[in-house]
Amino acid sequence: MPAVASIGVRSRPDPTDQSRTDGWKADRMVLFRERLWVPWWAWPAAISWPVALGVAYGYATSATIGLLVGVLLSGAVAVALIRAAALIVVDEGQMRAGRAILEAEYLGTPSPLDRTAAQRLRGVDADGRAFTVVRGWVATAVRVDVDDSRDPTPYWYLSTRRPEALAAAINLVRRPAKIPTDAADPGES
Repeated sequence: MPAVASIGVRSRPDPTDQSRTDGWKADRMVLFRERLWVPWWAWPAAISWPVALGVAYGYATSATIGLLVGVLLSGAVAVALIRAAALIVVDEGQMRAGRAILEAEYLGTPSPLDRTAAQRLRGVDADGRAFTVVRGWVATAVRVDVDDSRDPTPYWYLSTRRPEALAAAINLVRRPAKIPTDAADPGES
């Protein structure tokens, strides 16, 4: 079972504000939280081209311009790498992946996917209507069925390094399976 911790306010806007539209509530318990950071080896590779460009500009113009170009572009690349780190959170009432929110009442069955199954679901078995949070540097994933007849999205595909923990957290918050209303009462014969 995943560790449970309460959400801290940490310079968030007032959770009692009725005008909030992001669905965040301060009093919900977090069951799962994962940020899909870019791997460490991508940072030097990504920062090397702005540095090289700064050196080239410095050689062609002046050292000051080269330094300025290198620093500004390196900062822009660092911001892009930080923003590429998607956040997946499951709390008592919903699941959030990036900016998207799926309320607990619509959470269907989660399926942890190993490397091979995740690769197939990203490729030949993919449904174009699915909502995906794919990070190429994360090999495993979870498929979460969407249990809403009005929603054309059949499932969410979420990259995660801890698929079993994410599936367990989803199972804790999702509502029980619906019982068909036209099913016969067991007491009737």
